[in-house]
Amino acid sequence: MDDADSIDLSDNDEFMLDVEITAANVQDAINMALADDDNSNSNLTTNVDLPQLSDELINFDGNKFGEELLFKIDNDNIEKILYQHWKTFVPQCYIYHTNLIKGIIEQRTQEILFRPLDIYLYGTLNTDDAIQIIRSYNKKSTVCGHLFKSEEPTYFCRDCCVDPTCVLCTDCFLQSEHRKHRYKMNVSAGGGYCDCGDPEAWKQNVHCNLHLPHDDNNESADDILNRLPSDLRLRAKNLFNILLRFIIKLLCTGNYQDIPNELKNEYWDGDHKNYVTILFNDEVHTYDQVIHVLSRAIQCTKQEGHELASLVDREGRTAIRIGTTEQCRDVQQTIRIRTADVPLKCEIYPNSFISLQYFAQKLLTYLQNIIELSDGFRRIFCECEIECDDELDDITRTEKALLSEKMLWKSARSALHQIFINSFFMDSEWKKTFAILYMKNYSTVWRNFVKDPDEYVSFTDLSVQVYTVPTLCYPMIIRHYRTDFSFLYRADCFLRLSVQLFTTNSLAKYLISSHNAFQTIVDSFLEYCQSKLDHGKLLFSRTTNASLQHEFRRAQSILYDLKYLLGVVPQEYTVELRENFLNGFRVFLQLLSYMHGMDKVARQVGQHVEFDPEWETAFNLVIKIQSIISSILDWCAQDKELLLGAYEATGLALAEIQKTSDISHLIKDKNNSSIVKTTVNDLKVDCYAYDVAKDPISVHIPVVRLFVGKILIKERKTKN
Repeated sequence: MDDADSIDLSDNDEFMLDVEITAANVQDAINMALADDDNSNSNLTTNVDLPQLSDELINFDGNKFGEELLFKIDNDNIEKILYQHWKTFVPQCYIYHTNLIKGIIEQRTQEILFRPLDIYLYGTLNTDDAIQIIRSYNKKSTVCGHLFKSEEPTYFCRDCCVDPTCVLCTDCFLQSEHRKHRYKMNVSAGGGYCDCGDPEAWKQNVHCNLHLPHDDNNESADDILNRLPSDLRLRAKNLFNILLRFIIKLLCTGNYQDIPNELKNEYWDGDHKNYVTILFNDEVHTYDQVIHVLSRAIQCTKQEGHELASLVDREGRTAIRIGTTEQCRDVQQTIRIRTADVPLKCEIYPNSFISLQYFAQKLLTYLQNIIELSDGFRRIFCECEIECDDELDDITRTEKALLSEKMLWKSARSALHQIFINSFFMDSEWKKTFAILYMKNYSTVWRNFVKDPDEYVSFTDLSVQVYTVPTLCYPMIIRHYRTDFSFLYRADCFLRLSVQLFTTNSLAKYLISSHNAFQTIVDSFLEYCQSKLDHGKLLFSRTTNASLQHEFRRAQSILYDLKYLLGVVPQEYTVELRENFLNGFRVFLQLLSYMHGMDKVARQVGQHVEFDPEWETAFNLVIKIQSIISSILDWCAQDKELLLGAYEATGLALAEIQKTSDISHLIKDKNNSSIVKTTVNDLKVDCYAYDVAKDPISVHIPVVRLFVGKILIKERKTKN
């Protein structure tokens, strides 16, 4: 039995068998391993006994079924055959432990579910030898691409990195020249990857000793694919398409009744004891609140409630009740009533549906392991990721996953996040393809993130990968994309472009000049500012609505994308780049105008201030835009035309602010004038009659500060 199929006994239990496990005694062995302690009286044990392993499950021959799939390689019904197979066996292979805290256990999954897929893909029963042959087709990789796990150490070189997001894994760092430089070690939060071998991430010492370049680095995409035999490529594409369609249908759905009927077994509907109540994670309720609600809903102990809350926090969801629809609904209603202000998400599904979703997540890991075997597999998989399943719908599979984030839970998002990085981001051409799709759906992706109560795992985390990693672009692509919108869905257009046709450029620069990324990002943030406006200025209050505070705090993360986008200053400016930069800059000035003069306060005299006004949000917002303003000034300092255009736009914005500002409180004399004449260093000036003891004032004047910065740059350029 493989490790993936073995039973987890890591909780300080000792379990030994003196007999060899065979088909005849496998059920007894499993029952022994799953038996609860005799003294345990847990309230979390289900009222459904573990089903006996059927003869069909015990005697199933994965090798025979895999060979049958091979014989049907030209049969269009192979997907239906697999669906029928999964409908029968997935609910039997993935079942909940009698103690729900232990989660789902696996029974013969490798032999029944994954072994046939391996045989079909590799075309032989001897899959180990086939894998070795496929690996021999690969050439030594010049890039690392190691995916960082949570709390894994990362290293960035202060002397050589283009920006602080360029990091190395431990193996590459120890085998590189950077270990002799000024470096900094950090701990990864998970989700990123090693930049070793990326020539645009490092100023020098691009490769470590493990990933040294070789003579044929400019090998074309067709050459990489042609390393694999044609029949293997055909089977791989067919299998990847089938598995991706299945994964998208199972994970990216809001209603379990929407999945194909071919996957629904006899326990999908009706009166039975195989329904499950699933509790979902959010970042609004505390551990204590969840534990208290669970103790009332399912009568669990405090310790059991804490373990379930930990599971929900780690995985994004967990089962808390298995039984009839009435039993599951009672638990659901209790939870909703006791969290009426901000209800905990709690849904009821057939157990079979949860098993199929669990299998879909396992398939993502399976696919990730396959595409790591071969560059050819990775390119075929990327082609499949941008195909459309519906001819009437121009949404690719990747877009469906991005747009379905609110339907996913933490572990499912994490699995999709990793496979995107391991496929698209390991190749500069496909990285750009993903960036275009991401920008196309940017506003919707962020809208889903802001509304989503599950905070820490999101597809928006990919922004740092998209906006900070340079890639290759070529004007032909830009012109072709503008005139042919079907271009995105024809992978061959990218694959046939030779590397020699490209000129090195920043992906961020490409997105600004060709897809108006600057304006798109700012517009997305302004959408969340509208509800905070009062007479044209942002106004923040200490609201008791945690959900509203939560949403605006998350929305501010959009500004980090703008920081990444403008982080690298280009050396050459095109007409399109200037035009679209100024388009985005004018919208950004609208944001600064909302902030200009916000949070005005007047000196309080004669009475003690019992409650301070809400000032933290405004200051946090100002802190986030400081680096953006610095980047904008750097962009303008490199190009005279851009500077003059931005200077004019800032002056107009400042004039508009002055025109619309309320200065009635400054009128002090009988002539209704707010201006007084004074002398400073023998210079006569007109200024506002401002009284610091009475009149309100704001420390937030970003448009003035930006205008002064542009004046200084303009003067320096004039002197030069």
